[in-house]
Amino acid sequence: MEDEDKKELKKIKTQNRVLLIILVVIILIIIYFFIDEIIYVRTNDCLVVNNSPMSTQEIEAFNGQFIIYSGEQTGAKLKSMIGTLIANTNTYRDDSQKIPNLIYKNSDNEILYKCDKDEETFDEDFLEKYVKVAGTIRNFVIAKDNYKTEFEYQDNGLINTIIIIEE
Repeated sequence: MEDEDKKELKKIKTQNRVLLIILVVIILIIIYFFIDEIIYVRTNDCLVVNNSPMSTQEIEAFNGQFIIYSGEQTGAKLKSMIGTLIANTNTYRDDSQKIPNLIYKNSDNEILYKCDKDEETFDEDFLEKYVKVAGTIRNFVIAKDNYKTEFEYQDNGLINTIIIIEE
């Protein structure tokens, strides 16, 4: 009888272990789905730029440094914006999406200067050329004259192209 009791006890212990393992697996599955849902909800509010999430607020803050120059502006204000572009070239040299294309047109809508990262290889040579072109445009802009500034956007909401037009 004692052997049967030991066998029965061993059988119950084995069943308890199996039930415990099943319970742990179920709990782990629940935790996994819970964490996955939290991550999904949090990342759904973000846009991914160069593998790092940018919130809508971050995109608006980045664009905001240029949007204030939208529409008709004096040359003095545009010189300030171009200075920001040049500074950003150094800051965002590893993130091409944050270096907007730059186009300068005369009053006849002819392109006089252009620096387009979509048409060239984005590398150190491009960045050097970008800074030179931006500097040339800044020197070309007359502080007291009026200009029009337009923007084109990337799919993720960041400014893709800044177009300056003589008036």
